[in-house]
Amino acid sequence: MDGEEIQEPWVRWKIELKNDRANIAADYLIQRKQLGEIIMEILNSYVRVIVNDDSNRSRCSAHPLWEKFVGAVGRLRLYVEAVQKTIDEKKRWLIRQCLPTIAGVIIADGGSFDIITRHFDDAVVRMNTSMQHLVSEKNPGWMADYDAAYAF
Repeated sequence: MDGEEIQEPWVRWKIELKNDRANIAADYLIQRKQLGEIIMEILNSYVRVIVNDDSNRSRCSAHPLWEKFVGAVGRLRLYVEAVQKTIDEKKRWLIRQCLPTIAGVIIADGGSFDIITRHFDDAVVRMNTSMQHLVSEKNPGWMADYDAAYAF
């Protein structure tokens, strides 16, 4: 193989693992599992090249070349349980991601906060249960307060 030129076309695959997923893969390496096997199992878990032979993609068959490429390797899912966000993390996200747009809209409306006050009730109703729990941790009586303040 040394000095031998590759005659066939080839595709370069790159997998970037971060944080907990990188640690999970490192644990497999520590257990003396082969790097190539780990990479192929990760790839086989998250990528599937299909033949478009069914209207539902999940029922489409795998492309024969894909099957040949992955061979008989298993699947290695790098599942990391989602950590529930805190209200402080939600605030940081709001300040970093949303506030510049909100500020722009308020400035464009001549300093009016109507966009927020007009849609606040609908936003409260649309909060998912996860957000409701976060709010309740900081302000346990918020729901009763909200109901009393906005009852028609």
